[in-house]
Amino acid sequence: MLSVFPDVQEPEWLTNISQENISTHQINIVNILENSLYYPSSGSDGLPISSFAGPIRSFIYVDYGFTREELHRKFKYKIIANRPLTKSELIPNGWQPNWHSTDGDPSRYLNSQIQPFCEWIIFEINGIRCSLLFLCADGVATYQALYTNNRTAPKIIALIQTGVIHGNWTNYSDPNAILHKTIFSFDSITPEYLFHGGYHQLLGDKLYFRQPCWPEYPEKIISSPHNAIYDATYERYFTGRIVLWKYKNILTTELVNKTSCSLYAPSEDSVPKTKVWENLYSQITNKEVGKVKIPNPHMFQYGSTLRYVDKIFVLKWHLCYAEFLGIRSVLENYLKNLKPIDWEK
Repeated sequence: MLSVFPDVQEPEWLTNISQENISTHQINIVNILENSLYYPSSGSDGLPISSFAGPIRSFIYVDYGFTREELHRKFKYKIIANRPLTKSELIPNGWQPNWHSTDGDPSRYLNSQIQPFCEWIIFEINGIRCSLLFLCADGVATYQALYTNNRTAPKIIALIQTGVIHGNWTNYSDPNAILHKTIFSFDSITPEYLFHGGYHQLLGDKLYFRQPCWPEYPEKIISSPHNAIYDATYERYFTGRIVLWKYKNILTTELVNKTSCSLYAPSEDSVPKTKVWENLYSQITNKEVGKVKIPNPHMFQYGSTLRYVDKIFVLKWHLCYAEFLGIRSVLENYLKNLKPIDWEK
């Protein structure tokens, strides 16, 4: 477990549930959402559970490519009780999806052979009793139906190995995509922490995972142990990195998008070429390995997420963060000294 938060007392609603009485236990979805960890595109990844069980007692996993049989076969913790939940138990007052800001086709990757379901599991890890809701459903729709619909947010949102490389229709890490827009539709009701990272598979992943994918989470709290991460799709282990970031109401996607770089760039849509992109962010905020390099725009675009935000957003993101650190002039001076040949659109 990551020693970041103190253990919380076992909530009353979780106590005394057994296999004998769970079928008649009336679920209160608001209780389950409170102080929870939300993990879309989770697969069978137990890292968030092993990292936060104790401080977090309620986990909500979502993956529309996972069957109930796979869930029970791969679940590695002691099951105390479990039962399926109905739609009316999850959203007793109904819910209307909001796709006005969609960035793709939600039905593109759906497997018609996998029927949606929700399994409620009460389990123990290291003697700590926890709850897991596992939904075979879409991660954006589930967040809207559960959290937005109840005007609440998880304590932690886990975005691990996200993007379209594993068959997702939208990129959860993209701050201009629908999941981010859904969560930040209510400014005061947002996850307090972001657990983000993945394994180093493609060029740039190692640097990409050194930074928060959403600008609203600039404060690094802790990195998880650098253990190998198993990818079931490729059936092999990869070296990985997962970092816990904290929400700070300082930087926003809207602010980044509005930032201008025309003072020192040939045009508003210009970015430095890869060969001249220097280290600023990592050099100042992360001293873990010698002379590390700030991820360049190509690394953000062609890292593990494949369809990440465009290069100009990344450049503006660093300008905003440099301003937050009080050293924006350092980056501006560097950019102003670049020659026209050092820039590309």
